[in-house]
Amino acid sequence: MSQKWQVVVFINIERNIFSNLNSKILTLKRIVFGEFKNNYLNKQTLNSLLTYNRKYSKEIIENALQLINTGISFSLASKKLNIPETTLRNWKEKYIEDREFIINKDLEIQILSLLKQGKNIPQISRELNIDYNNLRTFVKKQLTKENYSNILCINKKLLKKSKEISIELAYILGVMFGDGYFGKGQIRLGTKDREFAEYFIKILTTWSNKQPKIWMKKQNNNDYYECYLSFKDAANFLKSLVKDRKRIPEKIKESKINDIKVNFIKGFSDSEGTIITRNNGANFLKIYNQNRELLYDLRNLMVSLGFDGNKVYITFNNKAKNGDIYALRICYKDQIKLFYEKIGFIIKRKQIKLEKLFNKELMEENIDMAAIV
Repeated sequence: MSQKWQVVVFINIERNIFSNLNSKILTLKRIVFGEFKNNYLNKQTLNSLLTYNRKYSKEIIENALQLINTGISFSLASKKLNIPETTLRNWKEKYIEDREFIINKDLEIQILSLLKQGKNIPQISRELNIDYNNLRTFVKKQLTKENYSNILCINKKLLKKSKEISIELAYILGVMFGDGYFGKGQIRLGTKDREFAEYFIKILTTWSNKQPKIWMKKQNNNDYYECYLSFKDAANFLKSLVKDRKRIPEKIKESKINDIKVNFIKGFSDSEGTIITRNNGANFLKIYNQNRELLYDLRNLMVSLGFDGNKVYITFNNKAKNGDIYALRICYKDQIKLFYEKIGFIIKRKQIKLEKLFNKELMEENIDMAAIV
């Protein structure tokens, strides 16, 4: 019996598994009739088909929802739990399965109208009682890639309370002065540190009341995480505060709440901070930037938190293709310990190095005075 005929027998025996999965049946038919290079089901394809309608215990579903509610993306949760992303989305959004989707002109007008009002696909799915996956497929076919991206972020308004200074907004601003950047109607971050990406997503979710996206890719054979929030009004609001990234926003500098200042410094340090350890005993913390005045603002924030301004230096670091690089530099043990206790890093590898640094018995506390700017 050929492998191709074995697949046909398999379909006849297990046909009930695929009763409502037209796309899956089509995939099997293509394999059977040789439209793929290999006329057999590989392990990955078979697992994908068989687990599509797998029954999950209540405990598994509840644990999955708890994880998703932390702000993690569906794609990352899917990898962690080994549960299809669509299944997780269905649990989260409580979609009704097997809704009949018949598109007509009136329904098309309703869908496009709701999109223009700023409603997202999950909301429209529930409002019009349309299957999520069918709706998403329709929207993607109707719109260009650019317009589809734009429709995700138009006409949504940032809540008034989100425009008030908070520890979440302070941290986000710190990141946007560092590794964060803006896309078209988007707030974005790229980083190799998973905990940084996940924490940024969590803070963005709390602040914006919207669900950002996160995905992992390979960059130079290493894991790299891309985060983004498609929210035009939120992006424009942050741009109005960040401006040209030359000075720390007045909302941060004038705040009477220390945690506001702490979280701005933390977000900026997670992006631009590093720990230097050398065999000659020269160990220090550095926070880099091309804008010297911005680093002076940062030092002033630290002084307001109890740091000794005479022990926190702004130095010239090096020349780059696009301009000079400066560094806020701390080499005194008591100041490094203070940074650890009051500010610290979200990024674990940096936090561990920081702790080891102030625990060193011998630590050089000298600095080249000629480098101070």
